Amino acid sequence: MGDLSSRDRSGPLSGDTCAEISVMSTPVDRWSTRARSGAKPNRCRSDQFWACNDQKSAEIRGGGGEEDFDSVDAKRAFVISEKYGDDYYEEYAVNEISDVSEKRFPKAIIVGVRKCGTRALLQFCGLHPQIVHAEREIHFFNDRANFYKGTTWYRQQMPFSLPNQITMEKTPAYFTSPDAPKRLKDLMRKDKIILVVRDPVDRIVSSWAQILENRVKKGLPPPNHTLEDKILNKAGRVNRREKSVRTSTYLKSYRQWYKLFKGRILVIDANELVDTPWKSVEKVETFLELPHLVNQSEFYFNSTRGFYCMNNGKGPGRPKCLNKSKGREHPPVSDKLRRKLKDFFFFYNKQFFQKIGTDFGWNH
Repeated sequence: MGDLSSRDRSGPLSGDTCAEISVMSTPVDRWSTRARSGAKPNRCRSDQFWACNDQKSAEIRGGGGEEDFDSVDAKRAFVISEKYGDDYYEEYAVNEISDVSEKRFPKAIIVGVRKCGTRALLQFCGLHPQIVHAEREIHFFNDRANFYKGTTWYRQQMPFSLPNQITMEKTPAYFTSPDAPKRLKDLMRKDKIILVVRDPVDRIVSSWAQILENRVKKGLPPPNHTLEDKILNKAGRVNRREKSVRTSTYLKSYRQWYKLFKGRILVIDANELVDTPWKSVEKVETFLELPHLVNQSEFYFNSTRGFYCMNNGKGPGRPKCLNKSKGREHPPVSDKLRRKLKDFFFFYNKQFFQKIGTDFGWNH
């Protein structure tokens, strides 16, 4: 093996080069020796970097001609390998990439709102090479038991990342939690907050649809009450204390977040996320000060599902749609209930739009 110190470490590698090398890495037997010599336990094996994050896995060794490459990553891997040699990227991957790939605290958190497309936005943002995200909801800032496990536990729930990447997590329950805003502010002083919202009436109906579906999955009979029974009180008015109504009254919860994170909150319209997801991702890229790399070509419209899916899911050429539970068909809602809900939310929507400086048209 050549002398890396003289041949290949004459100058710093760019972030792009590091990213390219990280996807090229192949299993190296020397890793086991390195691990026994004291590698940090929260570091990700360089040759398994993308596998550890369960994303962006790619075939990295193409054939001899350019036409054999089935992905951009494969072509980059070949170019870097040809330039520096196979020995270089194997040695560099083990001794360098493993030193910088680690679990980091998130710099952006999707705090809500439940049933507004938070999972979709998280997955779509994951198309950006400089964004990695936790796959599950962490419930750190809203759950007392999790919160008292401490910040070390919280960081361990995050994916491995490189220094030039932003870690993201999403837990919609944060939005309505009375404790989450201050806890997050105290511990993550520079974090940016992302919020996805939709027409409150549609959100309530979507939540009800999930309740019905979950009962079917559990083998339980349908509830003995209707959505109208659930939402309206005995006087026939909207019950403002009902949980789904409180969650859909965005203004109250938003005020708490705005007070602590003014200037660091991005609000995404769920309708835009459904109709033109690349535009929503572009807003996130701008908000996080990242280059605009995700565009319309990353998506295709799935006529069967009725919404956009990703052309590349967990690897190039592997289309991926969200779970079948996403975009489920909504149960019918009476015109009477819909009208009462529209009237109830009119004032709250108007105040919310004034607060965020954008009108999403829910009152029209």
